[in-house]
Order: sequence, then structure tokens, then C-alpha cells
Amino acid sequence: MTKLVLCAFNATQSIAERMDFLTCWDETNTGSISRGIFVQAGLTCAEKLGLPATSIAQCSSTSAGNSLLAAAALRFEALFPRATWVPNVIINGISQNNLAFDSLLGTLCSAGIEVAGCPEQEMWPTRQQV
Repeated sequence: MTKLVLCAFNATQSIAERMDFLTCWDETNTGSISRGIFVQAGLTCAEKLGLPATSIAQCSSTSAGNSLLAAAALRFEALFPRATWVPNVIINGISQNNLAFDSLLGTLCSAGIEVAGCPEQEMWPTRQQV
């Protein structure tokens, strides 16, 4: 399945197209672990998004897909030279050890990264009643 994703990504022109492909594929997940069903779902999404499904299928079953997989492995190894886990969340270049939602949200907010869920920063502290 990884080769199919890499081949689909290789056929896209933008990160938005990649996200649309992954979103579509995720939404069509049937819970099946059959390779054929996974591949068909990916190709259906490619067609739906106007990507070249036939070229993607051919890529994923030939040396072109193997080359993309090898390049992705080298890039992953360069980014994470020591043992790592999946998912490996990196915020501002620092791997996060605590993957709990509240911890990640707190790290994002304190880094100044604007995401939904961050409390709004006030310019002045609130007045306390005396």
C-alpha cells in the first residue's frame, strides 16, 4: 500500500492534492485488510480526484514504485537516524515524546503556532476583583 501512496503522491502537483487523496482513501476504508480492496480504494480515489489511476497502478507494481519506496526510506532515515516510532510528531524541529492531545496542543500553542483549540492571548491580564 505504501508504494501506491507514493506513486499517487508522485502524480500530484500539490500538498492539497496529496491530502485530498489520503482523505478520500481514509474515508473509503472498509476495515478490510485485503490488499486488493486497499488498492482498488486508492485507484478509485485517484480517478475521483482526476489523477492518472492507470499510471499509478503501473507505478506501484513496477521498479518505479520500488525506486520511490527506496527514496522515501532514505529520506526517513536521514530525518530520523536513531530508532523512532510512528507516528513521530515533530514540532519546531523537536520530536515530541508525549503524544497525548493536550500535550501536543499545549506545545503548539506555546510555540506560537496558531491552531484551533489554543486559548486566545489577551493583551492585558484580566483585572481581579478586590
